[in-house]
Amino acid sequence: MRRTGVVLAAATAAGFLAACRESRSTEPAPTANPALTGAWGTVSSSGSFVEFSLRAAGGAITGAGREFRSGSFYDSLIVSGEYSDTSAFRLTIAYTNGDIAHYVGVALTPTLMAGTWSRGPYDYGPFDREFHVRPRAPCADSAGLDGAPDPRAPGYIVMYYRSVDSPTETARLAALYHFTPHFVWTHAIEGFAADLLPTTVSLVRCDTLVELIEYNAVVAFD
Repeated sequence: MRRTGVVLAAATAAGFLAACRESRSTEPAPTANPALTGAWGTVSSSGSFVEFSLRAAGGAITGAGREFRSGSFYDSLIVSGEYSDTSAFRLTIAYTNGDIAHYVGVALTPTLMAGTWSRGPYDYGPFDREFHVRPRAPCADSAGLDGAPDPRAPGYIVMYYRSVDSPTETARLAALYHFTPHFVWTHAIEGFAADLLPTTVSLVRCDTLVELIEYNAVVAFD
């Protein structure tokens, strides 16, 4: 409970301070480019894929994400880059393990970007790669998804409503969607932490016992 509470408190404080700073600024914040801003991912092939969340504004692109290989978490990544008025873009993808990839392309539609991906010199050469907008929860009344991917802390925190039997329901979801929880909480809050595929997240959000899902995050203690 302390950990989750600190995450939420930190997010609230950060939002308050950001609002204060913006109110003192004489320059308006750049408007986000809707063609590039959002959650993107490659089509999963045998459980292998790359996903990242991007924000594009003022000609610059920032973001973070993860790569999975054969259904298992492989590495976190940080994204930086630039784009033009035509939504053509150049991205540099820095992996936690030190690898660097480059992705050069264009947003063809609001749900599709295509370009050339390269990563090396010892991995693989340039090849065509598409990223699609990640699917939203397939239900009207879905649990919220808060936060953003943090390369230092991959995974998600799933919180149930307070009356839920956390061990029983977590075991049910794990068997249904084939994941292994890292932690299961039964005091003060009911929930669990796990590495989940994006498609699994969208389905878990529609479970009527789930109240909220958050991206995992690193909490600094003074």
